[in-house]
Amino acid sequence: MYINLDQNFQICVFDFSTSMWINLFNPIMGKSESDWSDSNSISWPF
Repeated sequence: MYINLDQNFQICVFDFSTSMWINLFNPIMGKSESDWSDSNSISWPF
């Protein structure tokens, strides 16, 4: 599982079953992995 903190400080988790990032505070706003490829977001595994 991966956690991502984007430039808006939205915490998201990566769901491998759907290959989507899921925003913990707004799960409707799921983003595909490519949406997080910009340099303004950081990801780390846990």
